[in-house]
Amino acid sequence: MLQPYEFKFSKLHKVNSFVNYIMLEVILKAKKFKQKSISQNMVLPKYWNLIAGTNKKHLHTPLNKIFKICKTLDKSNIRLLKKAVHNNGQIEKLCDGILQPIRYKEIEAINKELAKEIRIFCDSLYVDCLKIACFYNQYEQINNYYKNFIGRKTTCRCCGVGMILNQFHKHRSALDHYLPKSVYPFVGVNFKNLIPICDTCNEKYKLDKDTLLEIVDKGKKNENKIPRVAFYPFSKFKYDIDIKIKLLKPYCKTLTDADIDIQLSNTANQFKVDNWERIFGVKDNYKALCCSEEMTVYYEEYFSNSLINRGISLKEHLEDLGRNKYYEKNFLKIPFLEAVNT
Repeated sequence: MLQPYEFKFSKLHKVNSFVNYIMLEVILKAKKFKQKSISQNMVLPKYWNLIAGTNKKHLHTPLNKIFKICKTLDKSNIRLLKKAVHNNGQIEKLCDGILQPIRYKEIEAINKELAKEIRIFCDSLYVDCLKIACFYNQYEQINNYYKNFIGRKTTCRCCGVGMILNQFHKHRSALDHYLPKSVYPFVGVNFKNLIPICDTCNEKYKLDKDTLLEIVDKGKKNENKIPRVAFYPFSKFKYDIDIKIKLLKPYCKTLTDADIDIQLSNTANQFKVDNWERIFGVKDNYKALCCSEEMTVYYEEYFSNSLINRGISLKEHLEDLGRNKYYEKNFLKIPFLEAVNT
């Protein structure tokens, strides 16, 4: 991630408290209840109103099925499910590798039907329930949350070059599940796991890649699963990623991606940088921009004329760009100009 997002509290963050409560205080204590299914007297009124106010297929039905299955599970399986709720809710610690996540595959090993119903419950919360009056009246409408969160920003923080829609657009950009909800249970309505993202990052590169696990030679005999650490999207610390560009032939208008080498580094966070590149295809993006018509025009018209007309040196021009590093892709123009003029 090129830059972290600023965390802004919203009532929507409390939706995850509903997930924690219903799982930890009701579902995973199924054996302590005499009832065979969930009833109103088992749930706090404010949470029962959410269950009763939505279509049964979204919450009530999957929760009842999960409840019944949990009545049959032994203590070790209940412990794993509790761990899934606790650990998967702590996004920052998961990104840093301090906690180990629980994936759907581990729940499928206990009971495939259980994993299926948990998935239905978690997906329905994000896809369906946040749009329903009982939810947005108690919390907040997701579109309002997005507008307040994104403000005037129009640049994707994941790649630093793609466009996202801001508060003045009639529509909004995707809120990406940083840890994919198809892989991890109980992260679907955790808004510390939801970030605005450009279409290129979301639909072309990241997709459903497991943010915390890389599978090398998938499906082959030598398949290797490698745990990864990742940048936390709401970190209080800025990520100063060093970008070095090297041209493998003299500059010309017909540069291709094969003519460019890009190195991304950060001494303290190199593993996170490498994972960032794996998830979002950053080098691919940056090479394409270096080969673009826009970069050619910038170099041959604006930059060259600027040096001649203003009588400044390359060093002075790069210092000017560096004063506002993330404006107009300056963070990429700087290493590109250094490479061209080497």
